[in-house]
Amino acid sequence: MNSLPSWITAEGVLRLCEIVAIVSGLLTLGALIGRTAAGRTVSERQAIEREKLRLEIATQQERAAKAETALKEVSDRVFRQSQPRWGFIIGLAEILKLKPKGNVEILYVANDEEAYMAASVLELQLRDAGWHVIRNVPISEKDIMPVWKNLKAPLLFRAGGEPGITVVGRDEGSPFSDETPSGALLNAIIKLDVRATGRYADLPNGLTRLIVASKP
Repeated sequence: MNSLPSWITAEGVLRLCEIVAIVSGLLTLGALIGRTAAGRTVSERQAIEREKLRLEIATQQERAAKAETALKEVSDRVFRQSQPRWGFIIGLAEILKLKPKGNVEILYVANDEEAYMAASVLELQLRDAGWHVIRNVPISEKDIMPVWKNLKAPLLFRAGGEPGITVVGRDEGSPFSDETPSGALLNAIIKLDVRATGRYADLPNGLTRLIVASKP
């Protein structure tokens, strides 16, 4: 039977075993560290993807909310346009109470019940606001303005009117600023979200013409 070389001692064998054990432990630790690092990388990637998904969902929700708001605004406007104008004109007197006042004549298209009602409420509101309403009558040939008398157009336009409600003011200075009766009236009607237009004409001093056409 062969014996171990003389240079191999029991103490040497023990140290060799210790070295093997240490190396094995280091290899195991390295493998664990590698797996942990890989796990962290995966977790970080998953966290990034989750954050991207969260941001995308938030963006889509914001877009949906904006679209819903825009749709509601359109729906509300369509509803308002389908309603008679006199219902929105009721708040006119309150807006005009502290504004400049003057004389006004109200003209409306004949044979139009909605225009007649709007003109009637306008008269009541203007009187309540302190205006002097000279007349409130259907448009006739005698209401044609000299500047538009040769215009080949319907009576409404030759009297100074346009679709919706028209405020005709005297052409001097800034007739449609809030500092003038015609301007205060036009801006108040627009504030009520009722379609209104301003036009200039050679009217008697201090007179505003208010023309109510058929509802657009």
